[in-house]
Amino acid sequence: MEKGYDKGYTFEIAIKMPDYTVPALYEAKKIVDGRKVASVDPGARWYVWFNYKGKRYAFKNGINKLKTVKDRRRVGKAMVAAYTIMLERGWNPDTKQNETESAPVLTLENALKLALSHKKSRVKDSTYKGYEHRLTKFIEYTDSKLISGLPVDQFTKKQFAAFLNQIASEGAGKTSVRNYQRSISALFSKLVQDYHIKENPAAGIKTPKGKPEKNTPFTAEEFKNVVDWFTVNEPYMLIPLRLIVFALLRPIETVRLRVRDCNGDQLKVETKTDSYATIRIIDKLKPTIDTIIKQSTHSSDFIITKDFKPGPYNASAQGRYGFFQRRFKVMKDALGFDHRYGWYSLRHSAIFALYTSFIKDGLTPREAVLKMLPITRHRDEESLSSYLRDIGAFLPPDYGSRFKFDL
Repeated sequence: MEKGYDKGYTFEIAIKMPDYTVPALYEAKKIVDGRKVASVDPGARWYVWFNYKGKRYAFKNGINKLKTVKDRRRVGKAMVAAYTIMLERGWNPDTKQNETESAPVLTLENALKLALSHKKSRVKDSTYKGYEHRLTKFIEYTDSKLISGLPVDQFTKKQFAAFLNQIASEGAGKTSVRNYQRSISALFSKLVQDYHIKENPAAGIKTPKGKPEKNTPFTAEEFKNVVDWFTVNEPYMLIPLRLIVFALLRPIETVRLRVRDCNGDQLKVETKTDSYATIRIIDKLKPTIDTIIKQSTHSSDFIITKDFKPGPYNASAQGRYGFFQRRFKVMKDALGFDHRYGWYSLRHSAIFALYTSFIKDGLTPREAVLKMLPITRHRDEESLSSYLRDIGAFLPPDYGSRFKFDL
């Protein structure tokens, strides 16, 4: 009820919200040349759906017998209009004669595959492949337990917890178990969002937190050896190295950079969350960026490619990263660096050196951290402090002289 005022009189207006959502046509999709298109392939089910008093209804009315997308859309739009009028006039679909018209019950396997297909165009390719890989493993498990064909709304938290326990018992580490939980939970969340299920059975399950081992920073001497080796044996690799050290980019961010991302003294960097960060191009990096821009022919060119010059690169970000990861390993093997060292060792080394330089300037550890936050792009003071602690930047100086006894 709402109150209104007119010439000193108070009146009330009754507002009644409809019991239903506006009917809509669901079109089955398939992927063609990397994009979703409407499909009338066998098994591609179209229907008109809406919610009425919190319950989902779907009606086919023979629409799936039509052979073309054009015909299904034409009939589907007519069905949408008809059901809209019926609902506006007070029609109640919750009757026995309509129960047989409701949408077929989705099985656990089909529902999650449907959710995965919806993720295809909404997440990065690497994220999608992670979802796909973990869902395959999950379906293998549910097949072995004879529950893949279970109606999706009957799958329980207890059953999902049993799956996590199973992969842990097979040797998956804490981080891997947590990633399975996150990926499958994201798919169930999509099903909740689309009203296929009421609750996410993978949410709220506590998994042990695994802390991935960070790459070891290079010492000053080791860093010089890396630079010298690339200078002699593969000079092109100095370009991603400079981007990681001078712009403090994460290795995956270097292979995402395009020429159009370079604007004056700024780099626009695509991050892992699909957002963008703006980074200053410091003087030490400008000659490299200027050379790249001069070599490019189009603003969409990737800065780093397998052709060793700016240009198109049709591989996924992970594929591009893998190419340079393999070349980096050649250097590691030649210089005798083991699994503890990787591309991230370069970034760790740069941040370590930056922190040390601020301390030498007389800043306190907290002042140095605050100074570095906008440079390293950590989300807050606590996360940067934790990072510095992990890479050994917070180690105290030698305090042996403080002991006045010998052992």
